[in-house]
Amino acid sequence: ASLPLPMPRPVTRKVTLLRWLVRLYVALEGIASVVLVLGVAFWLGLAIDWSFEPAPAIRVLLWLIVLVAAASTASQLLFARAFRRLPNSSMALLLERKFSELGESLVTTVEAADRARPSPLGHPEMLQHTGDEAAAVMRRINLLRIFRFRPLLWKSGLAAALLLSIIALAFLQADVFGFWVARMRLSDAPWPRRVQLA
Repeated sequence: ASLPLPMPRPVTRKVTLLRWLVRLYVALEGIASVVLVLGVAFWLGLAIDWSFEPAPAIRVLLWLIVLVAAASTASQLLFARAFRRLPNSSMALLLERKFSELGESLVTTVEAADRARPSPLGHPEMLQHTGDEAAAVMRRINLLRIFRFRPLLWKSGLAAALLLSIIALAFLQADVFGFWVARMRLSDAPWPRRVQLA
């Protein structure tokens, strides 16, 4: 049985780094999505509660809807994607698609180093040469060019703005924030109203 060829160190390092960058990107996007859901739910719940003063049973139902929405968002956009298996072959295909100068040398190198492959991929000297070519190109590649940062920045910016608005409410209108928290704890006290009688 022929042993798999060792993957060149630059290839191993860049593929591993890309895997961590993908996981980081997915984690940041998932966290921003959850914060967006919770932030919108906070302000929407505050508006509904101040306008209609629903009964405690309705408030419990609103809590459950928010929890289900946040859990569903976290499950789909964070946990399901962050813990997905990212094999070397998938990372190699991603790089090959973005950087045409690799010329399929990276995919060939990764497949030649696959220990699960039952039979050799080709002549060892040719595979070694292909691995050296892939390593030379990989040294010059900037992995950040793979990612589209604009959607992530928009989502993170909106999530940060919602979070800062809630913090600002807690500091600048502490009475309103405290009363809202008490209402969410199913307090029966109605919202204080200011009226002017003439």
